[in-house]
Amino acid sequence: MKNTKYELTDESLEVKGHKLYRIRALIDINTSLGVIKAGSKGGFIESEANLSFVGCSWVCDGAQVFEGAYIAGGAQVYGEAQVYGKAQVRGEARVHNSAQIYDDARVFGKAQVSGKAQVRGKAQVRGDAQVYGKAQVYGKAWIYGDAQVYGDARVYGDARVHNSAQIYGKAQVYGDVIIYDDTQVFGEAQVYGKAQVYGEAWVHNSARIYGEAQVFGDAQVYSKAQVYGKAQVYGNAQVSGEVWVYDTAKVYDDAQVYGNARVYGNAQVFGNAQVFGDARVYGDAQVYGYVSAAGRAQVHGKAQVYGDVLTYDDAQVYGNAQVSGGAQVSGRARVYGDAQVSGDAQVSGEARVCGTAQISSNKDYLCLYPVGSRSDVLTAYRGALGLTWVVVGCFFGTVEQFTEQVLKTHKGNIYEGQYLRAIELIKFSLSQKDITSGK
Repeated sequence: MKNTKYELTDESLEVKGHKLYRIRALIDINTSLGVIKAGSKGGFIESEANLSFVGCSWVCDGAQVFEGAYIAGGAQVYGEAQVYGKAQVRGEARVHNSAQIYDDARVFGKAQVSGKAQVRGKAQVRGDAQVYGKAQVYGKAWIYGDAQVYGDARVYGDARVHNSAQIYGKAQVYGDVIIYDDTQVFGEAQVYGKAQVYGEAWVHNSARIYGEAQVFGDAQVYSKAQVYGKAQVYGNAQVSGEVWVYDTAKVYDDAQVYGNARVYGNAQVFGNAQVFGDARVYGDAQVYGYVSAAGRAQVHGKAQVYGDVLTYDDAQVYGNAQVSGGAQVSGRARVYGDAQVSGDAQVSGEARVCGTAQISSNKDYLCLYPVGSRSDVLTAYRGALGLTWVVVGCFFGTVEQFTEQVLKTHKGNIYEGQYLRAIELIKFSLSQKDITSGK
């Protein structure tokens, strides 16, 4: 086909070892930037193989197209932009300012690449997507829809960014990541592996999302937080600080996890719960409602902590235990087994509450220490079937069984009297009926 659209002039320049020639229009060309009148000079190309003979594509200003690069359709390359290698710019795409498109990169649709941005490798920018600033898109990454990549951001590997997602600042998105909807990834955040971020989620500061993790909804992950494995953070949840959420753990609703906390295993933190400090929630545990887990507290196993509970210090709740209502578990206390702590009960110090314990107020348990030959902590509490249970050292049983053990083991020694006085106190405190409650 004869070229009746433009011609190469004698004006030339050398770029990367290639001689380029300024072009001049032979006919009026109706471009998306306006009409290029016949006789108007354009930018520089190496040969006629760089710019289509048909359509309204054009190279103007000081823009340069060379090597095996090709501009076609209604695409516009202008400013000081460079397109080279085997790159293609088609459709109604625009490449301008000092942008560079090279290697086997493709820019098409109504996409725009501008500023000092680079699109290279086998990357694609299409649809109404925009890449600008000093952003770089490379590898086999695709940017499409109305997505924007800008600032000093990097998108590479096989990453997919689409819909109205924004990647900016110094953020990095790579691997097999998929980011879409109205998501924003910015600051120095990194999303990689096979992670997905979507909805209206924000990932920012120095946060890391990787593995097969998912962050979606209106969730935010920021500061130095890490979400990885197959973990999910969604709803209005916020994960920040130096938190790790991993394995198949879930943080959702309006929950907040921050500080140096860890949530892992199959654990779930949801509702308005807060987990912070050095707290740990793991296993199949669930923490929800308006719970606050702080300090070095641990909730694990199949335990459930919910309501307005506060657990802190070095306390642990585990096994099948449940802590609810406005209860508090603190100090080095342990609540485990099938124990239930509720109401306004406060389990603290060195207390051990386990088995079928049912504690709904401070009148339902007693903690004594130091007791016995090993200065142990003795915990006695009300349990199911109206029984009173005792936990001390290696012993766990009813108060009657404990009495038998004391008489058998400590008969005649100095600890017999101490234990028997403790038993009297237990029976008096836990066997008495409370006049107001009937307990």
